Parts: sequence; C-alpha cells; structure tokens
Amino acid sequence: MTKISGNTKQNTKRLRFTLLAAFFKNSIDPNFQNPCDNAALRRLFRAKKNIQFKILEKDIVDEIIFRTQNQRNRIMLELMARCCMRIGEVLNLTPMDIEDRKVIIQSPKSGSASEAVFLPQKVIDRMKNYIRDKKN
Repeated sequence: MTKISGNTKQNTKRLRFTLLAAFFKNSIDPNFQNPCDNAALRRLFRAKKNIQFKILEKDIVDEIIFRTQNQRNRIMLELMARCCMRIGEVLNLTPMDIEDRKVIIQSPKSGSASEAVFLPQKVIDRMKNYIRDKKN
C-alpha cells in the first residue's frame, strides 16, 4: 500500500486504503481473504476523528457586535454575521460596490464573476456613515 501511494498526502493514502478495503470486502469469492483486513494496516491508515466546531448562539454574536467599540470592526462583524459574507469578501469591498441596499461582491469564492448580497437597512446606514466619516 505504501509503495502504491508513494509520496502522496496522508488523506490520499487513507482514501485509497478505504477504497481497496471496500472493493475486497465485496468480492465475488467468499473464500478470498481481504488483504486490507490487517490490524497494522488499519492502524496506519485509520481515519481522523471529526472535529466538532463550537457554534455560537445568536445572543452571544449580537453581544460581541454590540460591545465592539471600533466602528470599522463592528461593520465587518455585522456583514459576516447578518449577511453571511466571508472575511475575504468583506475585506475586498469598496464604496463602489454598494448600491442602495445591495452589495456586489467581485470574484466571490463560488467562482462566478460577481454576486449580490442584500443588506439590512441598519447595516447599510452604518456603512454609509463610516464611508462619509472616512472621506472627511
């Protein structure tokens, strides 16, 4: 198995082992012994434990946003929490991307040319005030 996988990543090795084990498990001949049915191989290529992410409740997110003193950071947090924008999309925003209650995201992660995100009026008002204050 190690010879076949060569210098590939550990995830690739695990995937190949899983596929081979499944293939030999479902073989036509019931007397055929599965070569992957080996304790040493199973230990070497065992799957990782899934990481459970801790999800914050809405009240906690609202409290974090409310307590943020810096106006720029508060707007960034609101865009991510209330508008489901990624941090990279928020950081790439320009004043030219804002149209009424809509923000146009240039080159989003989905691969399309652009995407539109509709924002709550309070967030738009804060963004416009921030942009106005920055220009002065």
